[in-house]
Amino acid sequence: AVAQPTTPPPAPVATPAPAPRATTPVGIRTPQPAYPASAARSGITGEITVEISIAADGTVSNVRVVRAQPRGAFDREVLATVRDWRFQPMDQPATLTRTFTFRM
Repeated sequence: AVAQPTTPPPAPVATPAPAPRATTPVGIRTPQPAYPASAARSGITGEITVEISIAADGTVSNVRVVRAQPRGAFDREVLATVRDWRFQPMDQPATLTRTFTFRM
């Protein structure tokens, strides 16, 4: 019998690590709210601060008005716009605070 050369076992294949997910929100789609027509017609300026809760999948799960001056002038437009924002997926949910200033 002729001795067959032994072949070494194949080297283990390194499985690539999954790409790290963001730990802070990175916006994918974050359009700015439009100036509400009624506020523009009335010459109203102001500022609104909202707290944005972002799910791990990057969708906005909740938006809460923290402060609005004047109250009610910009809330509807800001809330509707921010609810449609999208972020890159993250390891865990996150919260952001954003202030929007409306000036003529």
